Amino acid sequence: MASSAFNGILAFVTVITMIFCLGNQEEILSNPLQTPFLLVFVNSTGSNAAAVVLTVPIVSTGVIRSEEPIDADRDTYRSSALCRH
Repeated sequence: MASSAFNGILAFVTVITMIFCLGNQEEILSNPLQTPFLLVFVNSTGSNAAAVVLTVPIVSTGVIRSEEPIDADRDTYRSSALCRH
């Protein structure tokens, strides 16, 4: 329960920080790459390399999280197959 509250507080701080770092909203919304968070990182750091470094954890987290349902399905299948024997 405490970890959920702590994560909620960190999420709130992250949202407030992103709001203050947005800059020009029209420029961000009209971004041809359709990646507003990347443009916010470029505007905040002034460097493409730093923006990529900040983006890698976000993308890798998404990739890792997308594989978990597959593993959960495998585990469910294995446990149900074991119960039948």
